[in-house]
Amino acid sequence: MTVNELARRVGIPAHVGRYSTQCGLLSPARNAYREYGDEDVHRLKRVRARQLRRLIDAVALQEDDGLTLGRRDTRRRLRVCSAMFLQPNENIV
Repeated sequence: MTVNELARRVGIPAHVGRYSTQCGLLSPARNAYREYGDEDVHRLKRVRARQLRRLIDAVALQEDDGLTLGRRDTRRRLRVCSAMFLQPNENIV
């Protein structure tokens, strides 16, 4: 699949896919174009889930400091959102 197809499947802008390739996070097969596979999709989804996990942790810290209301409800909602980025058999590492 092309970088545009990869971006659509993961839900990211195409330039993020290109940047991830330049940084060495992804290693697509090279023909005339870069060819991304399912493993690249899963890798980017895991990265997005980790980023969301960091957001959850940051919100939890703010809540523990009393800066926001509804601590349990907010944390639960954020965890549900992070699960949407993963396949049923994947875990946030």
